[in-house]
Amino acid sequence: MSMKLKFAFIYIVMVFCILTVGIVSTVSFYSISEDIDSMIETNYRNIQSVDEMLEIIDRQDSATLMYMTIGKNDGIAVFTEGMQNFLNWFYLLEANNPEMQKIRSNYDIYCKNFSFLQEEVAKNGLNAGVDYYNHSLSPLFQSLKEDIRAIRDTNINEMLARKKQATENARMQSVFIFLLTLCVALGAYFFATILVRRMLSPLTVLSNHLKKVSNGDFTQPVHMNRSDEIGVIADEFNHMLTRLQEYETINVSNLLAEKKNLETLTNNIENPFLIVDFQFMIELLNPAAERFFETNAKSAEKRHIIEIIQNKEILELLKTLSLTEEERREKVVFFPVKEKTYHVIATKITDQKKYSLLMQDVTTIKETEKIRTDFIATVSHELKTPLTSILMGSSILSNSGLEKGQQEIIDTVKDDVSRLSKLIDELLELSKIQSGNITYHLCPESVFEIANHSISQFSEVSKYHKVTIINEISKELPPVKADFEKLTLVFNNILNNAFKYTDEGDLIRLNAIEEENFIKISIQDTGLGISEENLKQLFQSDFRHSDDNIEYRGSGLGLYLSGQIINAHHGTIRAVSQPGKGSTFVFTIPTFKEETNT
Repeated sequence: MSMKLKFAFIYIVMVFCILTVGIVSTVSFYSISEDIDSMIETNYRNIQSVDEMLEIIDRQDSATLMYMTIGKNDGIAVFTEGMQNFLNWFYLLEANNPEMQKIRSNYDIYCKNFSFLQEEVAKNGLNAGVDYYNHSLSPLFQSLKEDIRAIRDTNINEMLARKKQATENARMQSVFIFLLTLCVALGAYFFATILVRRMLSPLTVLSNHLKKVSNGDFTQPVHMNRSDEIGVIADEFNHMLTRLQEYETINVSNLLAEKKNLETLTNNIENPFLIVDFQFMIELLNPAAERFFETNAKSAEKRHIIEIIQNKEILELLKTLSLTEEERREKVVFFPVKEKTYHVIATKITDQKKYSLLMQDVTTIKETEKIRTDFIATVSHELKTPLTSILMGSSILSNSGLEKGQQEIIDTVKDDVSRLSKLIDELLELSKIQSGNITYHLCPESVFEIANHSISQFSEVSKYHKVTIINEISKELPPVKADFEKLTLVFNNILNNAFKYTDEGDLIRLNAIEEENFIKISIQDTGLGISEENLKQLFQSDFRHSDDNIEYRGSGLGLYLSGQIINAHHGTIRAVSQPGKGSTFVFTIPTFKEETNT
């Protein structure tokens, strides 16, 4: 029998149990309802008949008095009408009741006595009739009323007794239905539990074997002699085990070959190379790393990286990489003991939960860069003074009333000197950054104030180029943790770049929003835009604009310096652009938070 039929059988049994309880409950409640209806119909009818008879006999007694006082004919008419109505209600009662026969007999006598009363009045007068009424009719009238009331009390008691019996029957039926429901529910539960457990016990066996497979044990097949779906699964499971054993044999051979290739590759790397797990425990050292750290792979294995390299900068590099979604981070690290400088590249191997560290010796390169940086700084300082003198001299000549041609020459000299002076300033700033001698004074600063300060420096340029600058940065934004001068330089560089590639009538818009713990600032222009090729290298130190239809003016260092400054502020910077549709520079600065001492 298939699993589907087995589960269908369970459902049928459950439905049968529910129907059984429902049918029994319906029959019981119907029986109780019938008893109640019968009780109400019989006893209520009898009580109503008795009440009507009492009312009729009261009217007949009044008719007797009416006969003697008001009018004989009216009294006889009322009494006679009451006789017919009394008998009608009498026949509705149970005729076989002995008490009812007594009432009928007394009532017949009462009616005859009314006739005798009429004769007594006719023969002897009204006084004789009153005496007859007091001695014969009135006592019989009172006796009849007491007998009829006794019948009513009997019916009321019978109705109460039957009500009590019906209530008791209902309670017993409720208890019976409850016990039946409980028994059926428990029986169905245990039946379904036992049957389902028997049906699903093979799945437990399969689950245990799957756990063994997940732990690498492919040697234990499942033995089941079943023809249902679970039997089919067991057969497929055994077939899978056979295939996995074949794959394992192949994979072990491949892994051994790959391991040998990896060992050969790492051993031939001339630079120190390490592999550590996500807990920063060393798993592999190549011979170059063994020589550099003066250790061997066996003694270093499973030890924390700080014990071997004894350099906190590398540990911080790995921790930073572990806290981000980046796959790669780089850092230049100086080892004082070795007097060597290394370019350390940390790479995250996510699928294996490991990190690789490659250390490239850049000592010679750094020394060369230092010589170049010192040379640039020296030359820049030497050029700064004569350029200042030239700029001051050209300004004096410009204000001395020269002819138009001479004024144009002086203006050209002033522009070229200003551009050369800006280049020297950028070179000096670059040399500070590359030498690590730059200092940042991080304080709470208003992005709105910095932006306004920068825009004010471009007011004349904006008028000359007829380009509109709009500052949409809100004053209500929280302060950022920044160096005012350095962040102003970033605004200046981006705005200066925007003016180079905008035409008359274009627009430059500044905006900022708060995102988590950062302020995201955007500077958007409607100028010529930047090609995709140039966007990739926009913030590199050797970037030069490559568009043929644009006359490039500048050193190309402004955006590179801006990127370095933003990185020093622990922010990010990027550019988005489409040729002919303008550019948007977006950078983030962390918000300022009060530091409390605990």
